[in-house]
Amino acid sequence: MHQSKLVQLLKALSSGQLRRCRQLLPALLAGKPSEVLMLFEELLRFSPKFSDPNLEPQTIAIALKQSAKQLARLQNELLRTLEDCLLIERVLKDPIESQLRLMEVFTDLELPKHYHTSVRRVERQLENYPHYDFDLLSWKFELADQRERTEADYRRSHSERLQTASDDLDRFYLAQKLRYLLEMVNLKQTFNVPYRTELVDLVE
Repeated sequence: MHQSKLVQLLKALSSGQLRRCRQLLPALLAGKPSEVLMLFEELLRFSPKFSDPNLEPQTIAIALKQSAKQLARLQNELLRTLEDCLLIERVLKDPIESQLRLMEVFTDLELPKHYHTSVRRVERQLENYPHYDFDLLSWKFELADQRERTEADYRRSHSERLQTASDDLDRFYLAQKLRYLLEMVNLKQTFNVPYRTELVDLVE
């Protein structure tokens, strides 16, 4: 069991991540067999190293009063739910990313007031972002792209948001292309790797 994907994941998580997963799991497992949460609690007894010789399927199955087949199903369900926990943690950890995702949700729910509140929050956060880097260009493009797709009306006049989205896409693309080109040139010079550095003139 030490080499299972489930145990390898638990082993890689920090104590803080395990604690947050412990808080989220009851809600995410609502309607699922209670034994899934029991399995998580049982496995936590072996943290943080998860290297105890007793961490074996037979031992865990006996502790949970499950067959080997039942234990395998519980492991798969727990692994999928822990992955959900990590996704939630990743989105909530980034305030800009979380608001961009909320914009999508509010668009689907047809809640324009909520949507525009998230737009204003993203705009404030981008204005206060301390760096002019790849992340900023990526967020600016996504904001402009979402606004153009969501707020576009059927007009034939000039669309400022379409222009903004197009400009932000150009900056985002060029910044990413430059990153790749620099890495390829470095590897080419160091290891003589035959990379094709196309569109160099465009980036310059």
